Amino acid sequence: MEEKRKIRLLKNAAAMSLLCAGYIWFENNRLELKHYSLHTERGQGIRLLQLSDLHDKVFLGYDNKLLKKIFAASPDLILLTGDTVCAGGKNIRATCEFLKLLTARYPVCGILGNHEQRGDRQRFIEYSMKKAGVRLLKNQQQQFLIRGTSVSVLGLCEKQAIKRTDYIKEFFNLLEYENHDKELQTLEESTGIRILLSHFPENYALTGENAYNRFSFELMLSGHSHGGHIRLPAIGGLFSPGQGFFPKYCKGLYNGRNNALLVSSGIGNDAPIPRVNNPPSIAVIDFV
Repeated sequence: MEEKRKIRLLKNAAAMSLLCAGYIWFENNRLELKHYSLHTERGQGIRLLQLSDLHDKVFLGYDNKLLKKIFAASPDLILLTGDTVCAGGKNIRATCEFLKLLTARYPVCGILGNHEQRGDRQRFIEYSMKKAGVRLLKNQQQQFLIRGTSVSVLGLCEKQAIKRTDYIKEFFNLLEYENHDKELQTLEESTGIRILLSHFPENYALTGENAYNRFSFELMLSGHSHGGHIRLPAIGGLFSPGQGFFPKYCKGLYNGRNNALLVSSGIGNDAPIPRVNNPPSIAVIDFV
């Protein structure tokens, strides 16, 4: 009887392990599309689509699933908020083939994340993304005319989390954040819908005198947090680099007084720990 009991326990444990493995695989490979509506008097009827933290995730037909979602959404403008490739750009060629399919249909504008700036291949990554048709912004502003409305996009190139020591400095509140007041002031004074691209959501309100939410604009788009990676029911994200445990800004829309912040949980994963209760996600934003 004891032997049969051990065999039954082993079978149950194996079954549970298979179920857990299946759930984790499904959770990390299904694709969530989130819709957001923002009201503004500066322009209506414009649709943006945000892609963040792709981290080279173009394999096993996943890019085809992603393309179908994007084409079905039919955005006026696609915005990349960093970490499109992992550090070193191992799969930069495959990623850029995917980007070419997007730029053939839509204007695509984006910024670099900490991964693209890490290592010695930044210039090659930038060159490859530009060749694929992406308009890369490095502390620059780009104007788009969409359905008769001006859309101003400011893309920041922030020097954070590039070195491993940056994470230690962030943890002990020793990291010195850059001041982008000049660029933000220019964006604030722009006409039409004003969009800020920043890879790091903590820069919205958690960086003291350098916080971006001191300025007026319609929307800041960010990534980096991976949705808190592991999301706990009724609590939210567990951990985010730059914000630590139980991060304040890690997934979804946050409304401020003069602006709003939208944080994407991203698509890929550069960590050995899988996502839990936190599927890959793209965001569609309608201005109404």
